[in-house]
Amino acid sequence: KDLVTWNGPRVIFEIPEGFWSNRGIWAPELHKYKDNFYLFVTFDSDHKLSEQWRDWLPRVKRGSQVLVADKVDGPFQALDLTKSTLPADMMTLDGTLWVEGGVPYMVFCHEWVQIKDGTVEYVQLTDDLTATAGEPKRLFNGSDAAWSKKSDQYGCHVTDGCWLYRTKTGKLVMLWTSGGHTGYTTGIALSESGK
Repeated sequence: KDLVTWNGPRVIFEIPEGFWSNRGIWAPELHKYKDNFYLFVTFDSDHKLSEQWRDWLPRVKRGSQVLVADKVDGPFQALDLTKSTLPADMMTLDGTLWVEGGVPYMVFCHEWVQIKDGTVEYVQLTDDLTATAGEPKRLFNGSDAAWSKKSDQYGCHVTDGCWLYRTKTGKLVMLWTSGGHTGYTTGIALSESGK
């Protein structure tokens, strides 16, 4: 109640039997939307993909998924046990909810491990947030930021941790992270259209 003394932690989700991911849960975000609570989570699987680039990192199945509960403390449920909410052929992570004009969207990162020059993208969600309603659209590549430094080891631009915020003056900004000239760093992207 005072933001200093905390209760817990409590388990609000455990990977169920038959779930597509068998390891790696990270980047959770909790959102209240309409009458429910939604947990946006990145999952990983040690299932190796059949497509593999020569002389590149081993690829795994990775994706962002939306879980739902009617209480903030769960338990949260995955409505689809077979695949992530985002397209299964994309390695995605760090999904976040953005609602604009009453329409829900997931903004997320397309993993540099799959495409080398990571991207930040968005896709419209169904009104109950259980599925996508269309194809993802790219907002920008990691290399588009003048401050983003290409990895010396892998020759890639990382995109991680996107999160949107509207300022008191109405500007739409996005915090996101990438490799900078002094190491892993956070930058701010500004929407020119305000949307």
